[in-house]
Amino acid sequence: MDEFLIVIFSISCGAIGYLIATFWVQSILKYREIKAQIIADLIFYDNAISPVGLNEEMKQRVLDRESSNRKRAAQLTASYISFPRFYRMYLHVVGERPDKATFEFIGLSNTHDIKEARGYINQIQNFLRIKPKVV
Repeated sequence: MDEFLIVIFSISCGAIGYLIATFWVQSILKYREIKAQIIADLIFYDNAISPVGLNEEMKQRVLDRESSNRKRAAQLTASYISFPRFYRMYLHVVGERPDKATFEFIGLSNTHDIKEARGYINQIQNFLRIKPKVV
């Protein structure tokens, strides 16, 4: 009888661990990966804000930036929705707001004004607590 209880307890612990890893940990790790991609995009596309007076390669880079910003906004929203409630509360307590950063990404993808873009980038870095400032 003792062996049976040990087996049942072991299987239950394994199942609970699997569920936690699948539904909680993976979504948090995915968010951190997306955040790293956002930092890389902000650095890579820093000079691709306005297509006025640029050669064809840079004009294409501006279009790529717009597309990338929208994609990252969608990924950020999808990861935020999949967070467990306790992690959303944790992010709110530490001042990280991926839900608000999404709106700034959409604004950044729609602007071609350098000053306005800098404002959006600063807001994104504040909402995602990216330190030191990368751009």
